Amino acid sequence: MDWHKVVSKLFIIMIIVSAIGLFVLADDEPLQKVETDVDIVTKKAKTGLSEKKTKSASKSLAFPRFTRPDSFWRKKLTQGQYYVARKKGTEPAFSGAYWSHHDDGVYTCVCCGSPLFDSEAKFDSGTGWPSYWQVVDKSLIKLHPDITGGVIRKEVNCRICGAHMGHVFDDGPRPTGLRFCINSASIKFVPRKKMPEYLEKWREEIGLPALEKAVNGAISN
Repeated sequence: MDWHKVVSKLFIIMIIVSAIGLFVLADDEPLQKVETDVDIVTKKAKTGLSEKKTKSASKSLAFPRFTRPDSFWRKKLTQGQYYVARKKGTEPAFSGAYWSHHDDGVYTCVCCGSPLFDSEAKFDSGTGWPSYWQVVDKSLIKLHPDITGGVIRKEVNCRICGAHMGHVFDDGPRPTGLRFCINSASIKFVPRKKMPEYLEKWREEIGLPALEKAVNGAISN
């Protein structure tokens, strides 16, 4: 019996089983911690998202999909943004615009503009990438298993447009213990004082007004 082939097959089976398990947990485990351990209501008030969203719409999948052809993204994004956000690339550590950025505001999806990370949840992880211990709202992101390179990770994507953000790890600070390791190329910063006006334009852009009843008034007026 060729033991090398047997071991190789067993290793492949273990990877597949682990990936399946990760897929089952990917959307729930880290985001459950965010919801239960953090005062989300306070964050919602500061970013412009309503308290009502916390209780109802975060469980809803009724958000519209902001789908566009590849040619649209190539024209809209820079080469670096396109590579990271649409092709799941990774920018070099300590090279992005936001890894050492400390202004007050919200980091939005570079593709569709969804508000994803609050500056008050940002911390210095020492990794060279922007890091956050929570998301603005879990209904705006989706996690996927990532087994590229033989390493099992949880990929973070914008739920609205599918843009690749980075990965989430379980080695972050309190209160969540999470580290959302995000590429600067995937996000765009909006100052806090500009958020009300920004959110109105964002709602129009992705078509939320027409679906307000369906999403239970997810975004505040």
